[in-house]
Amino acid sequence: MTVARKKKRQQDTAEPESTTGADAWAEAVRQEQIEAIDESSPANAKTVKWRKRYRLAVWSAVIGLPLVSIADIAMVSALMNPNYGQTQSSEYNQVSSVGKSAAYLELEDWLANEPAPLPGATILSWDGYDTAAQDSNVAQTVLQQWGERDYSIEIHHFTLAGSSGVNYAADVTVAVDQYGQSEVIGTPTALPVAPSSTGWSNDGAWMNVIDVTAGESVDEAVSNWAKAYTSGDSATLRLAVGDGDASHTYMALSGVDAVKATIVRSGYVAETDGKTVTNKQENPSTIIAQLKLQITWSGQDAKEVESKGVTQSMDVLITGADTASPKVVAWGAVGTGPTLKAGDNAITGRQIKEKTTSPSTSASPSPSATSSPTMSAGASPSESSTPESTAQPQTETPTTGGE
Repeated sequence: MTVARKKKRQQDTAEPESTTGADAWAEAVRQEQIEAIDESSPANAKTVKWRKRYRLAVWSAVIGLPLVSIADIAMVSALMNPNYGQTQSSEYNQVSSVGKSAAYLELEDWLANEPAPLPGATILSWDGYDTAAQDSNVAQTVLQQWGERDYSIEIHHFTLAGSSGVNYAADVTVAVDQYGQSEVIGTPTALPVAPSSTGWSNDGAWMNVIDVTAGESVDEAVSNWAKAYTSGDSATLRLAVGDGDASHTYMALSGVDAVKATIVRSGYVAETDGKTVTNKQENPSTIIAQLKLQITWSGQDAKEVESKGVTQSMDVLITGADTASPKVVAWGAVGTGPTLKAGDNAITGRQIKEKTTSPSTSASPSPSATSSPTMSAGASPSESSTPESTAQPQTETPTTGGE
């Protein structure tokens, strides 16, 4: 009985002598399932997380280390460059040059000669220069014949005004070496410039503007603005402009006895779709106008100023042109009308106060008054010489600073 049980136990525990392929595959799957980690298990959650972090760190090192090495090599190479951190200067500069002063002085001396090479001619402007240098790839035979130049050539251009009304284009040639030394070559050359042709006309400085006729209210508004503009009083000018921002101030002309404003042209800026005007208006609310101001300064004869017709031209922007109370809200040079905007002339960040003259006739004004004499609009010469006793030039900008 005991022997039979032992044989049966040995048969149960003995491994089979042979298995089929399907049995082997099933056994492998069973073992993999046994060894696989259950990621949903709280006990295995940390293990799975640390394995992911480890793989990420390994891949970061594999990819990042070569990039860091390349960056380090580039940085070392840049630091070893003697020109590192220096701004490279442009090879050609139209604003200034080594030979500019030498050329200017040479031209002045040349014009001052007696007898003069160009009687009555004066220098109007310096108009830049051109450079010429020897080609480094020039043939050796040329170098042997002419020699190798270690300098460059600057040809400086000037405009001269002649006494007879003819302008001249003058050139001065200067040799400049690598050490900044310069030397004029030869004497200046002056060629007459052809005058502008006559008999042609233009349509003025405004582009894309449709002309309209200014009404009487616009004429009156322009006249009132001109008086405020020449009043010497910032507050008066701000009220005339109608600027409601208390932080804005305006600079007015001072020392004016009288002013006359005349509208030369008025219109509004056209808007188009590329072919036709899309904002045609018979009575636009916003227009621009070109003015002529005839200003009589203190001490001038008004009749003489009026008879000679000396004027100052400017463009102005007018709002409310279709109402009974238009306002001039901006002004500028002739041609700026189409781009003017309300508030363009407003001054911010500075307080401008009207200076009042002291009633005292003492010949010993206070130190602060001595340093900042002022004159209000329309003051007589005796009043204008009276110093300002309350001036604070270090904190305020006077309206009568000789504008």
